[in-house]
Amino acid sequence: MSSGSGTTGDLNRRTPRAQTSFSSTSVASRRAVFEPYNNTSSMRPGDADPSDSEGSFAVPLDLVVVDPSTDPLWNNRSTAQPIMSFMNQDTMNDSFMDAGNVSGSDVDGYDGEPNMYVVDLLSALRGYQSSPTEPFGHLVAAALASRSKEMPVRGFEMAAAEHNPYLVRLILDSGTLDETDVEAQRNVQETMDELFSTKDGTLNPAIYEYLTSFFRMPFARLSHTQYAMLKRSGFEYIKLMYDHQHVLPDEPFHSILINQSNVMRILNLIFMVVQLCTMIFSNVGIALVLAKWVELNGGRLQSYALYTLIVFGGCWALNLICIICTVRSRQDEAQYEPRREDEKYLMVPSPYVAVVPAMPLFDIFCLIAYARALRQKRMILGHNIVACSRLSGIIHAIIFAFPQLITQAYFNNVELSIQLEWRHRWPYVVLLVAAATQWCVALFGYAWLLFTHDSIDGLGFACFNLDRVPHMLERHSAVAHALHYVMASVLETNIFLLVATAIRLSGTTCRYYNSTIIVLSGITVAYILSVYIIIVLTEASTVRISFTCVPLAIIQLVLIICSERVGVEECASLRYLYFRETFIFGYLSWGAYFSLFLVWLILMIQWCVLYKTEVNLFPRLLWPLARKDTRFATSKVDSGDETFPTDSVS
Repeated sequence: MSSGSGTTGDLNRRTPRAQTSFSSTSVASRRAVFEPYNNTSSMRPGDADPSDSEGSFAVPLDLVVVDPSTDPLWNNRSTAQPIMSFMNQDTMNDSFMDAGNVSGSDVDGYDGEPNMYVVDLLSALRGYQSSPTEPFGHLVAAALASRSKEMPVRGFEMAAAEHNPYLVRLILDSGTLDETDVEAQRNVQETMDELFSTKDGTLNPAIYEYLTSFFRMPFARLSHTQYAMLKRSGFEYIKLMYDHQHVLPDEPFHSILINQSNVMRILNLIFMVVQLCTMIFSNVGIALVLAKWVELNGGRLQSYALYTLIVFGGCWALNLICIICTVRSRQDEAQYEPRREDEKYLMVPSPYVAVVPAMPLFDIFCLIAYARALRQKRMILGHNIVACSRLSGIIHAIIFAFPQLITQAYFNNVELSIQLEWRHRWPYVVLLVAAATQWCVALFGYAWLLFTHDSIDGLGFACFNLDRVPHMLERHSAVAHALHYVMASVLETNIFLLVATAIRLSGTTCRYYNSTIIVLSGITVAYILSVYIIIVLTEASTVRISFTCVPLAIIQLVLIICSERVGVEECASLRYLYFRETFIFGYLSWGAYFSLFLVWLILMIQWCVLYKTEVNLFPRLLWPLARKDTRFATSKVDSGDETFPTDSVS
């Protein structure tokens, strides 16, 4: 090959500089200015002015004339640089397309195939490093356009990118990297690892676009710390890791794979069907009780049917408002999981279908939509549909079924105007079983969703682009959210006790017993309402608010003890009336609340132990398969992140 101009020129200026060694230690100082990941606009001292139309000749950008009759050199580092002849393009008189038509050039004398002009990749990479501007970025892309799988980008060329994520991503997206080159693999892996090196533990939002390119490489791997950081940083990262499962660390199990396994999907479908049946069963129980009040005693008890309808209407309206507000508050999943053109339109069912009072149409539509989402392999959409179903179940149980059960318990046990022969009829027993079953099923499903998924909010919906939590306790707020939901049932139980004892307070016997129950229940009602007002009106931390469960648990323990120890002999009849007959809803709410409180207390103790000793007790006690995993015996490695290698179960 010969010079295209036929003249000698200044060889010192036109000959590229000798190849330099690239070290990963200078990565921070070599970040590109034109780099979306950095999003900076300042330039280092000594860099070329991007406004200079002549450009900088400190690192020349050359056109390599490739003779089709000879083998291309393709930046062969074993070939001495002087063998290649380069032609610097005259930006004032010539154009890129006319470079091969210079009169008198040796290239014009070639009568075979037309010459091919390519941009030297090493020169383009060095040019971008010296003047990181948009035109140089396009020139790197132009250099990569001439590469292919037959002429791939190799390790020493990847090293020339100096771990710059923008340049490395350009090479990866070109599809021309030699994936078997060990040096190329090492440079790509080190560049990806540096994306996670943040002082505050917060991932840059732009890292998602970069990881989509890095994860396509079959040799890319995540450490456990990186995996735990990603699955806490947003549901989009969970989907990305699930779509590229080869990047997951070599560990016995991964929660994201378990949650999206075929077995779990089948269990979700089965659970949605079971929950739907319990909701229908509960509604049927309410209808039977309503019909029974209408016909009892020759229609003389129809007023209680009217009260039942009033409670039904109020609970239905509140249930509808809660479903609409909660479902509409979720983040849009379409940005990270767009619909393909060949797929039918699918979205989360509209919450307005819950307007039908007697039929759980919203849950029916959720079941159908989830089956379609599985067929279309829409992971994020499927999760949000499951969350909608679980949310509908827990709202129906707390706001719809439980108040109706408490109302009927009052009519059948406390109301003095109803004769004994009209109480505890079989429709009431059906309602008791149906409401209790639906409440237990809904609470179990919702708690399971909160405890087993990462990057979700307190409602169970997928969250995206999450910021760093202010405290490590915030990473596991599921038990706090569950406590706040069960607290609503505790509120309803105490309202029942408050009303029942207030009616009996006018009696001459056991007034001190009724007064004690009234005071403790009244304090509980006021306290819980205050907590809910704080939750709604403030943006306080969920875990910090959960510490309000300590006084509430103490008050409820005092209430239970006083109900059993005050007036043991003389107030036995009232105790039987309030706490024995059909007080199953009270024992369910107290049992669930104290169980969750115990879990919350254990979690607090566990985090205290973790903070002091850096040893996570949960994997050692709850996950036998993980006992041989070395990460559970490692100490903190990144103090800047305030992250323990053992603080997250996979």
